[in-house]
Amino acid sequence: MATETRLLVTGSRTFGPRTTTWDGRTVGDVLDATAVDAARAGHAGLIVVQGACSEGADKVADGWAEERRAAGWPVVSERHKAQWRKYQKRAGFIRNELLVSLGAHRCAAFIDACIKPKCRNKPLHGSHGAEHCAGLAEHAGIPTTRFYTAVLHEALAVAAPVTDLSARRDDAANH
Repeated sequence: MATETRLLVTGSRTFGPRTTTWDGRTVGDVLDATAVDAARAGHAGLIVVQGACSEGADKVADGWAEERRAAGWPVVSERHKAQWRKYQKRAGFIRNELLVSLGAHRCAAFIDACIKPKCRNKPLHGSHGAEHCAGLAEHAGIPTTRFYTAVLHEALAVAAPVTDLSARRDDAANH
């Protein structure tokens, strides 16, 4: 019996439906390619595991899954909301731990620059929640691709050794 591909989607709250990654793709473009790859691999469908945020990459992924499902694609959106009242400021990080603990075949992290006005981290860097979830996924052994916006990708290329970014660039180009 064929299993479904579980794709963990995490991302910045500023990543909208038309926001593009450094190589010009949208969240929808990446999800379309992932669904096609899953079908070609003989998987029964695609489960999009996401954090049910009201904006950003999670919302885009959820909308994409609902649209594809309505069109007859074997796609399901698995939503896991953060419990803000219970855990307050830690809720997003606790939800990220849950998302990763549920398991996934891959993680797609759509990361824009941090926009927190009081953030002390300099220079330009990725949003904390999306980077946190991507890091947890990597640590858990889930193959993870970070899809940075062009501005953030360029900033990281200046700040990081070329060898680090070339590996990410190659991985992103192949998925």
